[in-house]
Amino acid sequence: MEVVRYFAIYMLYFIGYVKGSPRGFDKVFNGSSPSYYFFSHDLETWTGALLSCQILGGYLVEINSQKEYMFVKEASRATEGVSRWIGLSNKRQMDVWEWATSHEVYNETIFNMWATGEPDHFNGQKDESCVLLDKFEGDGKTHNFELADVMCDRREKYICEYNPPQIPKLAIGK
Repeated sequence: MEVVRYFAIYMLYFIGYVKGSPRGFDKVFNGSSPSYYFFSHDLETWTGALLSCQILGGYLVEINSQKEYMFVKEASRATEGVSRWIGLSNKRQMDVWEWATSHEVYNETIFNMWATGEPDHFNGQKDESCVLLDKFEGDGKTHNFELADVMCDRREKYICEYNPPQIPKLAIGK
């Protein structure tokens, strides 16, 4: 069954590109260079989401600025308003939160996206190694599209990011 699902995702990718981005990557953020975003409708584990984004030609979103965070947060709110996987985890080293594709360490002193009290390894669960852009109310907590560490085997929707290749500008004459 997993093979069929990943084959279907691959076929969506193979069908073609639209507006310079893989099909379905329709939300655009223009930071220093444009990024396209895909907000899934299916549920995957964190690893499944990582693979699905790769099959689609992108990667689990990596949020690199406060401006991009606000864009992704608002787009998440407008797109079903549910929690979604992002590309942050501490799977390689406990309590070192690292982006899955770039392997850059998330520095919360530059801009903090963690919900109050997060990361918390809830109830002492050291296997809360993956991160959601979380929409949650309960247990005395309110997360309004802020980061929360959770168990990686949960099935959640996810956000993929795609950066088109940059074509160098040619300097012709003076």
